[in-house]
Order: sequence, then C-alpha cells, then structure tokens
Amino acid sequence: MKTLILNIDRDNDYGMKAGITGPVIGYNNCYRAATALITKDPEDSDSNALFGALKHYQELKDKGENVEIALITGDSDVGEKSDEILSLQLDEVLNMEHYDDLILISDGAEDDYITPIIASRIKIRYVKHIIVRHNENIESTYYYIVKAFKDKKVSRKFTVPVGLLLLSYGIALLIFTVYSMIISRSYVIIPSSGAIMLVTIVIGSYFILKDADIRPKIVTVLSALKEYSEETKISMLSYVVSFFIIIIGIAYTYEQTLKTVPL
Repeated sequence: MKTLILNIDRDNDYGMKAGITGPVIGYNNCYRAATALITKDPEDSDSNALFGALKHYQELKDKGENVEIALITGDSDVGEKSDEILSLQLDEVLNMEHYDDLILISDGAEDDYITPIIASRIKIRYVKHIIVRHNENIESTYYYIVKAFKDKKVSRKFTVPVGLLLLSYGIALLIFTVYSMIISRSYVIIPSSGAIMLVTIVIGSYFILKDADIRPKIVTVLSALKEYSEETKISMLSYVVSFFIIIIGIAYTYEQTLKTVPL
C-alpha cells in the first residue's frame, strides 16, 4: 500500500515568485522548491505548508509507511484556469505510479476548493492544515489589516467592489447634477455635493485601477491612440475638443427640445 502526500499551490506562488512549475515529485525536489520560495518570500504560507508536508512525510516514513510526496501548482488566475491546470498535473502524478490513497497537506487558504477534484480521482485518507503561528507582539488588528491590503489576492476582493460602488455613486451623482442644472437652468453646483461627487469618483477610480489590473490596459490604449495620432497627424487635443463639442451639442439640443415640446 502506497500513499501520496500532496501539497497544492492553487495560485501559483511557486511559479510567480520562485520560477518553479509543477508537478514537483520526491522529497529532495520538494525540499528545494520550498527552500526557493521561502528564500524569495519568507512570509508566504505556501512554503510553510510544503515544509509541513515534508515533515509529515518523514514522520510516516519513520513509522514504516510507504509514502511519496508531490507538489502541484495552479495559476495566478484562481478559478477555472488554475483548477484545470491542477487537474492535469494531478493526473500526471497519478499516472506515473499507483497510489492507494492520498493525504492532502494544505495551508487552508484556497487549496481546499480542489478537494472534490482530488476525491474524484483517488481516495483521500485525510486533510491536514498547516497553520503558521505568529509572534504575539505583532498580532494586532492593524497589522493584519495592513498585511491583507498588501496581498493583492486579498485586497482585490475588498477594494474592487468598494471601488465600483463609489465610482457608480459618483457617476450617478454627476449625471443627476447635470440633469438638474439643465432642467432648472441654474449652472451652480452646491459645494458639498460637488465635493462628495469628486471624492467618490477619485477614490472609486483609484481602488479599481489599483487592484483590477485595468491600468496596463489603459496604458496600452493610450499608447495605441498616441501612435495613431502621430501616424495621421492628429493631435490628442482634437479628440478632447471634439468630445466637449459633442457634449455641448447634446446639452444644447436637449434644452431647445424642452423649450419647444410642452411637458
């Protein structure tokens, strides 16, 4: 009877930080992988989880059990893409040698989501979570909040929805403000409303650009527009002027329609 001890890196920290691609099979290979990752990022829980798997491997070896250890890595795009890669790597490991059951060693963050995929291929003997202990001096709410916001995977789950909410509110407030100005023909903005509108749009845009990976796309679009402008000898100023002319034309047309059409 042979047991496979499996460690999973669902978000591919090993690949992104240490340049290691799964599957990694064998005690020595896994030890080198864990050492490489913890050298690059001592605070990454994936390296601690793999060291925990190596320790458990040695404990079972000392008891006389026939075991093997392996690491599989996913993708930074956590979800369907990463789980599909993990499935292929798991099949590769299982096809190399016959295993009667499997022990899953996990840091308990996201790896447990792949448990049903593993169970569909091989019997899971049990799941062991490796929880990292922290120094009591740094176990504070402030520390964990700052730590979470530095982790892009965690922060985007909070900042992107909040950013969308703030941006939507700011844009809606802007639209209703412009509409009320046109209806009342009073082109004066209340300072408090203007401040709220500006702040929500700026903060919402910042959150979205910070964690939604939109900035590279915007840079690409602006670069393409710049190249196009240089090729056609049209400056960016002409686009801006044209945009404002269109907006003014729409507003003027709407105002004239209100004068001629009875409400």
